[in-house]
Amino acid sequence: MLDQHESAGIDSTLRRLVEQASFPVHLVCDDALALLAVSAGRSFTPIASGH
Repeated sequence: MLDQHESAGIDSTLRRLVEQASFPVHLVCDDALALLAVSAGRSFTPIASGH
């Protein structure tokens, strides 16, 4: 496990990478919020409801 200091460093690095990316990014994390994958951002298309 990463200690709190290492985790904070990783969090700030990921934040900087996402904020400074020249295109939207999509992060995939597990239940513990560990980063599993990064890909180009995805667009959201809502599903029309029958109501």
